[in-house]
Amino acid sequence: MTQQPPWGGPPPAAPAPDAPPGPPMPSAFEPPQGMAPLPPVAPLPPGTPPAGDGAPGFAGADEEGEKRAERRLYITDVVAALVLGIATALSALAAHQGDMWGGQALLTYHQGTVKMNEATSAMLLGAQVMTVDAMLYTQWVAEGAVGEAQNDQTRLTVAKYIEMKLMGEDFRIAIGWASKTGKTPFEFPGYALGTPEQQEAAKIFPAFAGRPVQPYIASRLAVAAETVKAGEAIFTQGQEEDANGDAFMFTTLFYTMSMFFAGIAATLKRLSIKVTFIACAIGLTAFAAVKMFLLPFMF
Repeated sequence: MTQQPPWGGPPPAAPAPDAPPGPPMPSAFEPPQGMAPLPPVAPLPPGTPPAGDGAPGFAGADEEGEKRAERRLYITDVVAALVLGIATALSALAAHQGDMWGGQALLTYHQGTVKMNEATSAMLLGAQVMTVDAMLYTQWVAEGAVGEAQNDQTRLTVAKYIEMKLMGEDFRIAIGWASKTGKTPFEFPGYALGTPEQQEAAKIFPAFAGRPVQPYIASRLAVAAETVKAGEAIFTQGQEEDANGDAFMFTTLFYTMSMFFAGIAATLKRLSIKVTFIACAIGLTAFAAVKMFLLPFMF
């Protein structure tokens, strides 16, 4: 097969077998005779990017775009770390406040229980006073009636002793009112402690529910009724403190979800998804912080 010269033209004829060797064939990398050699190419200056198929400076633009993307990822990572730290600190504060309010509520409940025990003791004491009043009144009537009927000074002295030494002043006033009206002293409407407020307070006891409380009964159970009201107020306070503790602990749920989103965002590589997770974390943290700082703090 004959070789086509690189500069064109007809291929040379094949030499005869006995012909002497002719001049050497020009190389494909050498210019033909009569053509000037190509000028040498000047070397490129250091730092010049290699020319590609695209426009000049395209590789530099790609590098600048990569730097901006890395900078955006770095900023989002920093924001995610800040949100994670803030949510962690606020969650710890909320948990601490919840524990403090819970402990205070337990203490208040204990105080309410003590106050209710005092009310029970006061009620028992009031019932015993009413029993003693009834016994003294019965004995006073019996001794006075027999003493007058039999002109027995001893019985009259006993009746006088019961009235002056054993009965209270309010009960003696009620006896004087009863002797004039023909009623019993237990119906006396003018007991010092028989105010309408105390009568209403005495209705809290189941034994007096559904029927009016006489001033006498109200006077004997007034201390117990007031103590019960004080105990109920303490229990109400304990319920409010317990609710505050529950509200603080409820905010920790949102902080936990915020920390989850912020932590996942730090591991993601796609910017759009990372920003979405960070936005969710910021929203949850802000919502929980608003709810928390509207609650009363205990220091």
